[in-house]
Amino acid sequence: MSQTEIHVGKLKKVELSEQTIEQFCYEKFRETDKDDLPEAYDSFEEWLLSEYYDEFIKYKDDFYEILNHKEFDEGDDINQYFLQPDGTIDFVTMFYNGGACLSEMLEEGLDNLNIQ
Repeated sequence: MSQTEIHVGKLKKVELSEQTIEQFCYEKFRETDKDDLPEAYDSFEEWLLSEYYDEFIKYKDDFYEILNHKEFDEGDDINQYFLQPDGTIDFVTMFYNGGACLSEMLEEGLDNLNIQ
């Protein structure tokens, strides 16, 4: 059933260093008890974004980790983002999940901040 969702948290860009996104996702996969990538997924990136949809998002060519994430009850739509000096982004978002999802709202907020 669709409902309005309220989320508050922080986004932190994942520093990949010399890793590719797929290598990063593979390392996260290795932290689980699974031996092989489930057949439902074509890549470790697809697996991570599906299985950890409330912990990581991909925006353009970067990965962001969702920190201090809390979900609240229904109310008015909210979508506010605050860029912090340490490079993290605090966010407050509330939306009706019959027309949007958390990653879409986070992407919209990053668009509004003009993240390069």
